[in-house]
Amino acid sequence: MYPVLILRSELICLVILVFLFFTSRSYHIDSESKAFNRILRFAILHVLFDAITVLTVNHTDTVPPWLNWISHIIFYLSAIFFSNEVVNYVAAICYPRRARLLYSIGHGLTALYICCLPFLKIEYAADVGTWSSAGPAAIAGYGLAFLFFIGALVMIFAHMKQMPATLKSTLIPMMLVLMITEISQVIWRSVLFTGGAITIVTVGFFFSLENPVAVFRKKAMTDALTGVRSRSSFEEDIEKYEKQFRNKPDDSYTFVFCDINDLRSVNNHLGHAEGDNYITLIASAINRCMTHGSAVYRIGGDEFMILYFRVSADMVEKDIRALQAACAEASKELEYTAAVSAGYARSSDSYRSLRDVVKTADYAMYRNKALIKSGRADEQGIHGTGLNFAGLTDKIFDAMCAANESSYPFITNLDTNVTRIAPGWKEYFGLDAEFYGDFVGAWQSHIHPDYFDGYMEDIAAVINGHRKYHHYDYLAKNAAGEYVRVSCHGSVYRDSSDGSAYFSGFLINYAIAPESEPETV
Repeated sequence: MYPVLILRSELICLVILVFLFFTSRSYHIDSESKAFNRILRFAILHVLFDAITVLTVNHTDTVPPWLNWISHIIFYLSAIFFSNEVVNYVAAICYPRRARLLYSIGHGLTALYICCLPFLKIEYAADVGTWSSAGPAAIAGYGLAFLFFIGALVMIFAHMKQMPATLKSTLIPMMLVLMITEISQVIWRSVLFTGGAITIVTVGFFFSLENPVAVFRKKAMTDALTGVRSRSSFEEDIEKYEKQFRNKPDDSYTFVFCDINDLRSVNNHLGHAEGDNYITLIASAINRCMTHGSAVYRIGGDEFMILYFRVSADMVEKDIRALQAACAEASKELEYTAAVSAGYARSSDSYRSLRDVVKTADYAMYRNKALIKSGRADEQGIHGTGLNFAGLTDKIFDAMCAANESSYPFITNLDTNVTRIAPGWKEYFGLDAEFYGDFVGAWQSHIHPDYFDGYMEDIAAVINGHRKYHHYDYLAKNAAGEYVRVSCHGSVYRDSSDGSAYFSGFLINYAIAPESEPETV
């Protein structure tokens, strides 16, 4: 009867540990924390043979002596191996470079114990309601486990200052429980508390140190295919950085937006398996080349975002060029050309939030992609642009550009002095780009000399607030070198919410206007 009563606690411990085993597998802790996996397995083995030895020692009249002896040896050894794994776990925290050596020393002591077993007697004695094992083999086994726990405790105390408080508050009580258990087992043989103590400590390891919630969260924040941070991680981080940006707007945040070129074509012609290889190739190249970045995120199927903190624009462009070079090198061994379109934007006081900076980087990347597809990537550089596009990337502007072939919208952010002009304006008049840091300097050579002073005076009057609207007719030289009639209209808009100011309007090209040509200029 008594052995059955004792077994109830052992069976409960065994159920708990087996449940923990399958739970850890569902969190994939078994593959990510091999030390804990071994601790758990030896704990299960010890509790299992704790129950088995209770039965064998209390039925010596029917159980063969050799089976009773082997069961007890496995019971002792499982406790010793468990203890060694605990020491290894602590050593990996305190002495990561020497952990393997200490682990080997522990195995050496265990091997010495095994070699001595033929000379160490196991005794069986009756206690209160049950029989239990004793003798030199038991005492030596408990003593060795106690020695391991002493070693772990010494390492913890030696690193008290460096070790996080959460680790200390968890590991020290665990070591004390295990040491008290080993001592009590020698003094009071009928206690049989080793299985329960090992179960308690193993459960403590799982929920306090391995922390399955943190493991699950880490997996949710990591892209499964590439191993970089996921979109969820980006959304969480951007909120944190937004707060930092509001508190310290002078800090520099640069976002690089990368989009994999022709991924759909690779998927359609070579299959999705090769498409996945293409994605992982680009992810690997980004990790390898964009070394000055603080974090890499996969925010879409073929899109990556790289965050740079307090890094110069020159360094960002250097990393992007290295990425493009790595893609070109990889293409030599592929059936397709590996390439990415890239654009970036840097924070400044002209941005209300970092999400606006991200939108700007997004737009810069798509403009870069359009240039690459048109074969004109060299116009702005394949690495994208470093201009501050704040306030200039609204999709409404694109819609306005498409509304009339002879009317060209423009917009200037007066805080950054960056101007964006319509693609039609750029093409018809032979300009180099759609975005300019000094548009007047670029456009000056196209204005007929007789009209330049009047053009500048009219714009200055509006920007300075002396006039409400800009309206000026003049001659401008097109890409063919011919002067054509144009008129420029605009006004200044000031955003009361953030104090930003924009000069916007449109240029009418009467050379291709269907009607309403002025009689004189």
